[in-house]
Amino acid sequence: MHREHAVFGNERCASAHPSDPAAALLAFGATLRTNRRELPLDQLYRLPTEDERSLTALEEDEVILELDVPAPEASVYLKAMDRQKWAFPLVGVAAARFADGVRLGLSGVAPIPWGIDSPADLDAATPLPGTEYKLEIARALVGRAVAAI
Repeated sequence: MHREHAVFGNERCASAHPSDPAAALLAFGATLRTNRRELPLDQLYRLPTEDERSLTALEEDEVILELDVPAPEASVYLKAMDRQKWAFPLVGVAAARFADGVRLGLSGVAPIPWGIDSPADLDAATPLPGTEYKLEIARALVGRAVAAI
C-alpha cells in the first residue's frame, strides 16, 4: 500500500515530508543562517542519493540559528488530511504572491518540501500505485491557493 507515499522525488525514498511550516517557508523564499553559512531554504532540503541518505544539507554539528522570511503581498496555506485531529497533510499547498510572481510550496507529496513554479508542474509527478489521488487533491488546492492570493 502506497496511499500516503510521495508522488514526486520517490525514486529512492517514498516517504512524504509532512511539514506545513517547511512548505510555507519554501513558498516565502526564506533564507536561513547557520553557525557556518547562509543558504536559501530550497537548498537546505535534498533528495537522498546512493551515497548520501540525509534529507538535509546540514553538516555534522551545524545548527540553524536564524530564518529570514520575506513578507509576501499575500499568502495562504491549504491542507487536506484524513482527519481533523491528525496534523499530517495528505497534501499541503503554500502560495505566496510577491511583486515578481507567485511561489508555491507543497507538503505531503515528496520526501522533502516540494516547490513548483506553476500548476502545470504537477504533470511531472511519478505517482506510485494508490497515490494518484494526491495529484487530484494537489490540483484542486493549488488552484484554490492561487485564486485566494
